[in-house]
Amino acid sequence: MSASAFLSDVRLVIQSMLLIAFYGMSVFYAYQKKKKRCRWEPLYIAAVGGFVNTLTLIAGEMEPLSFYVEGVPKKAPWLRYASWMMTCPVLLVQLNNLAGQDVQNLERAATFILELNLMVILGATSAFSKDSTSLVFFMLSWVVCFAIFIQAWGVFKEAFATLPPKAKPFLYGMMFSFYFGWTGFGVLFAAGPEGWGPAKGTVIHELVVIATIVVDFTAKIVYGFIGWHLRWRVLRGDDGKVHRGDKAGPEGGKQGQLRGRVSTTGGRAAPPPLSRNVLLCASHDDYVAVVLRTKLAGNSLQVTVCSTTAAMADVLSKEGDSYAFAIVSLPMLRFCNGDIAQHPKLSARSPTKMLPLVTYTQHINDADFAFIRQLEIDDFIDAPFFDEDISETVQNAMSYARQLRLQLASTSEVHLSLP
Repeated sequence: MSASAFLSDVRLVIQSMLLIAFYGMSVFYAYQKKKKRCRWEPLYIAAVGGFVNTLTLIAGEMEPLSFYVEGVPKKAPWLRYASWMMTCPVLLVQLNNLAGQDVQNLERAATFILELNLMVILGATSAFSKDSTSLVFFMLSWVVCFAIFIQAWGVFKEAFATLPPKAKPFLYGMMFSFYFGWTGFGVLFAAGPEGWGPAKGTVIHELVVIATIVVDFTAKIVYGFIGWHLRWRVLRGDDGKVHRGDKAGPEGGKQGQLRGRVSTTGGRAAPPPLSRNVLLCASHDDYVAVVLRTKLAGNSLQVTVCSTTAAMADVLSKEGDSYAFAIVSLPMLRFCNGDIAQHPKLSARSPTKMLPLVTYTQHINDADFAFIRQLEIDDFIDAPFFDEDISETVQNAMSYARQLRLQLASTSEVHLSLP
């Protein structure tokens, strides 16, 4: 038996194994979706992957699944590009929403899909043409692919900053499977007969096909399963609810619930109008602050950023009345030993307190929680920084700010108590 014939048999075995894997994962995701522990995306990708690989095994070399273009000596793999158009947009939708939130960045998702469509069109044009024309379209498709890679890196960077530390190993796994898979497809295109590789039936061609199967397995099955595990085992429990046990702290505090309580008696003075301005204090290299600023803007808030607590104190003294509440990163609070929390317009013990004070960090441990309680911070946020958590914190902070303004506008006795 020749080497190419042996590799052909190996390829058929591996293709059959890939087919079993796709259908097996389809059954798994269907069961998980029935239990409400899975969205439609991984199920769709597994099912389409199984269907496409079935067609490849049965009739992959028949028209119209692959065909010759007049004047071009290589056979164009139409089915491959059709499968990419069916599955890759959904893979990018998953990437766009790594944490599986109910609301995702639609503008970024649309950009991903537009870039993907352009990349596949350019790649298909390269496969359907020859010589320098093929090379030009191939290089153009790589330019667009790099644009997707850069945008994907922004998504992963945001996830590393905003998801809890226990999510990091799974994010690394998704990064590897994404970049390895998508880079592998482009490299193997060039090494295959649709690019500049040897004709079908040769040893190199069989090795390229086997490598393509491995890349397909990594980019779809491995990537999809790690993503599912991240969303439904690391970030959520069996009931589908987000894990929040590490947010409670030893005193039973809860994210999104302000600890300050204001009670008023007597007068009924109306509070002055409350602005939609927020004061945020964070260091220049704090990427969580970048994400948080975007999410606050999504709640129709205008965010002013200070890079030092001294600058924040100066702003509070001069124009504190023009802000609804303040947010300071926990590292900044520790750096200043909590001094900013004692500002007359922020301190819970000050009769002129008018701004609720919120802090944030990626992960709050017992020592952090004790520090927050000591400073009498009104609220805190930690990972995952889901949109609904930010919105709830904003609503509570605005409500508490109105009570504080009512306190200052009233001439009656006001009692401020903290648990």
